[in-house]
Amino acid sequence: MSDFTDHQESETLSSIAALNPHVALHAGDPTNSGEVNEVDAASYDRQQVMEADWTVSGSDPTNLTNDNTIDFGEATESWGDVTHYVIWDGATDTDNALVTGALDDSPHSITSGEQVSIPAGGVSVDLT
Repeated sequence: MSDFTDHQESETLSSIAALNPHVALHAGDPTNSGEVNEVDAASYDRQQVMEADWTVSGSDPTNLTNDNTIDFGEATESWGDVTHYVIWDGATDTDNALVTGALDDSPHSITSGEQVSIPAGGVSVDLT
């Protein structure tokens, strides 16, 4: 079995941040494809997180985290029980899912009128 070096871990995570990726919310496990259970509601959109709003730090593991709150706005209807996020290289279904992960505070039942966000540090990717 092979392992990435600390340098390559950092480069790999930095390359994700450099894409100015979009973060999606999922009401259930998105599976390894990242394409299952994305929130399907009129008031929902994936949110772009710019490269400057990510931090790559540490070694073994090397970690990528969001520095600021990711704001999804107000839900105008139920979004279901949100449990996961997916980092995408774009905003549409024809783009590529890059990373899937479980949210810390899940499941979280999103109801109409609720301001929806992921706090700083709520999206965290580790490479070891």
